[in-house]
Amino acid sequence: MVMNTANRRDDKGTGIWQAPGTPVVVEYSTQVLEELRAAAEEGFQKIPHGGIEVGAVLLGTREPGVVRVLEWRPIECEHAKGPGFVLSSKDLSGLEVLLEHCQQAPELRALLPVGWFHTHTRSKIFLSPDDLAIHDRFFAKPDDVALVMRLTKDQPASAGFFVRDTHGAIQPDASALEFTVVPDPAALLGPTRLTAARRGSPSRRDRSAQPVAGAVLSPPPAPQVQLPRDVPRPDAVSEPSAFRRPPLPERQPPSNSFRFAKVAIVVAGVASLAVFGWSAIDLWRASPMTASLKLEEVNGQLEVRWDHAARPVRSADRGVVTIQDGNLRRGIDLTEEDVRRGTVFYTRRAEDLQVRLELYKGDQIVLQEMARFLGQAVPGRTRTQASGAGRIKVREEVSELKVRLAEETKRGKDLEKKLDEARREAAKR
Repeated sequence: MVMNTANRRDDKGTGIWQAPGTPVVVEYSTQVLEELRAAAEEGFQKIPHGGIEVGAVLLGTREPGVVRVLEWRPIECEHAKGPGFVLSSKDLSGLEVLLEHCQQAPELRALLPVGWFHTHTRSKIFLSPDDLAIHDRFFAKPDDVALVMRLTKDQPASAGFFVRDTHGAIQPDASALEFTVVPDPAALLGPTRLTAARRGSPSRRDRSAQPVAGAVLSPPPAPQVQLPRDVPRPDAVSEPSAFRRPPLPERQPPSNSFRFAKVAIVVAGVASLAVFGWSAIDLWRASPMTASLKLEEVNGQLEVRWDHAARPVRSADRGVVTIQDGNLRRGIDLTEEDVRRGTVFYTRRAEDLQVRLELYKGDQIVLQEMARFLGQAVPGRTRTQASGAGRIKVREEVSELKVRLAEETKRGKDLEKKLDEARREAAKR
């Protein structure tokens, strides 16, 4: 993988991404890239252990061989399936509305949707099958791009564009060129664009009252009151003697008993906090090691879901989902990213399924949990299953007949051998 060799910036606030062998050159506004990085960082800080992933529509212009990214609009994700950027059916409908808005908004009349952006906080830079489905459905033009940005705790963000080749195919495993996204807060101090992105999305809420992304809001200045020249300022007005306050009595140092009482109160408070802290630690240690495994049928598929924030899930680096589907047994290997995502889908065949989730850290198992699913018969499969069972029975009968035939053949050969021996004995006599 090439790193940074073909990604550069000019003096006009433009970055240029050009990977060897790709037919599309991407020019992007460095101010827009910094706004995307800031939005990604905001999502990264929302919850522990990786935050939530965010996404956006990229707007700009295109000409043969060149795509320019000049603006963006956030894509709303309800994160119904965890902190990853996986769009639900409601989110997909919202994305359709957002794209229509981008094409009709007066301030965006000179811009077109040229691709999309989303972040990864628990995996490398790549396009998942869900990402490819979004790309092919909403960004199907030959030069539409996808930008993936990866955030980590102690390192600068990295990013990479994905573009289609001359045959219309896209390589999802890695970007042809990754580059480092160095924080550049100064880019947010430039002139505010008339098309600047705002917080929220027009697909689900009114955006007219939302602040511009990256803008710093400050309270209005306090009004300045002009006093007449002949009126003395408050700090120069002397207080009448009749209203002067008497001097305060001199404070006496606290007595030893009072000091002792204060120390006793502080010690008691610290002891209470220590007891509470140890109780909390004991409760945490005694909390059940469970991932809350749940099974639910969604759009004709069985969704196997577990709590991605559970302690054993956060500590695991791989796993296995084993499904007993009638007479069929299926094992699904989970990568660390799959474990963090917290869900897999399976097309069931039987009405009664047994599902077991096993999570590992290295060679040590950290969790084993089981669940059962009882559902209705799958339409169009009962007859197939019955005929399959009939074929199995026929094969078993054929095998049994073959065994019997072999036994009878051997018995016939033994009888022929004994008959030959009897004939030889009779000939000798």
